[in-house]
Amino acid sequence: MEKEDCLVFEDTVNGIRSAKAALLTCYAIQSNTDEHHKLNIADQLFLDLREAQNYLIENDLI
Repeated sequence: MEKEDCLVFEDTVNGIRSAKAALLTCYAIQSNTDEHHKLNIADQLFLDLREAQNYLIENDLI
């Protein structure tokens, strides 16, 4: 599988850093908005999986 065909969903800073180090697209999913400032290195930030799914559908990514 090619990197361009992968998406990573993470909820921690270390997970996001790992995905970005591997040059993968990484979406953060975190319902606790107090944590959002720590996760801003992700390509996108969502409150929950439903919001992420809607984004992927609306942008023809799935």
